[in-house]
Amino acid sequence: MPAVAQRKIFAKGWRHSSKSGSLAGPAGSSRRKPSLRFASLPGFRLHFPAVRDSHETTVRVRYAETDQMGVVYHANFFIWFEVGRVELMRSLGLDYREMEREHGCFIAVAEARCRYKSPARYDDLILIRTRLKGVRGSLVQFTYEILRQADGLLLAEGETSHVVTDANLKMCPLPEKYAKVFQEMATAS
Repeated sequence: MPAVAQRKIFAKGWRHSSKSGSLAGPAGSSRRKPSLRFASLPGFRLHFPAVRDSHETTVRVRYAETDQMGVVYHANFFIWFEVGRVELMRSLGLDYREMEREHGCFIAVAEARCRYKSPARYDDLILIRTRLKGVRGSLVQFTYEILRQADGLLLAEGETSHVVTDANLKMCPLPEKYAKVFQEMATAS
């Protein structure tokens, strides 16, 4: 990691762990290594490991998705994350609608992050690459890369965390069918 990035990270209270060779939170804390926060520092490249169980889908940027400056409005990337997530599930034979209707379960977004790298413009063909990052009980996490298909340029990368709830918004376990597929994906990565 470049010295500039290290100085900025350490100034925030992060320290280098001599045992593991990685970053750790401030002394006495249980904080983990930062994930997306430092992706914009010079020389720092955030990398999502390649896994067998990623899914790619494409969308074309519509005029209504752009702002006055002619670039895609930032909130639309979160819509594309949802498109990627739903298509990933569909490719695995899983269906959100079935889960809601037959099992009374919902996957609510608890946290969403996006790091913008380069603008997307009207009529660009966008590739959405979605991966399951992990699943633990009622918590499910996905990662995303948004690329311009024409040249492979990384436009944005992000992550969403979800909580499985029932119709009363109380946490509940994933239905067995979904949990099994998600666990298989998580162990494959």
